[in-house]
Amino acid sequence: MIKPIMDDTLLTISQAAEFLNVSIDTLRRWDKNGKLAAIKKDGKTHRYYREKDLEIFSSDLMRFASEWIQNGTEFPGTFYCPTSSIFQARLTKMEHALMQKSGFEKLYSLIVLVAGEIGYNSFAHNLGQWPDTSGIFFGYDLEK
Repeated sequence: MIKPIMDDTLLTISQAAEFLNVSIDTLRRWDKNGKLAAIKKDGKTHRYYREKDLEIFSSDLMRFASEWIQNGTEFPGTFYCPTSSIFQARLTKMEHALMQKSGFEKLYSLIVLVAGEIGYNSFAHNLGQWPDTSGIFFGYDLEK
């Protein structure tokens, strides 16, 4: 069974800005609007970022999914839905993000319907016929 990675290597906001080649103010803005959430240890104000989250944020989802399928590469829990209830929660999160995105007013319900149908069928019928892997890969990038 493939398990999600629990890599807790944390980078400071300045290290994360350098990693992504953006300004510190951009990271603060992204944290505020939910595009890339920071970690605040012990309720403090300093922002930290998981290195793995930054790699995912800056990567190509299709390449990432292909490596998982072809090579059995471990993947972070961000994209792994071991149960249908976790999938439902992430689908709902995607729906809310789409509802707020300009230009998707007429499309978001169809996108969510199709993604939900595929996801639920994957759980109900094990479409990949993978006896050793429970759950599904569910990733999306609303910025592309």
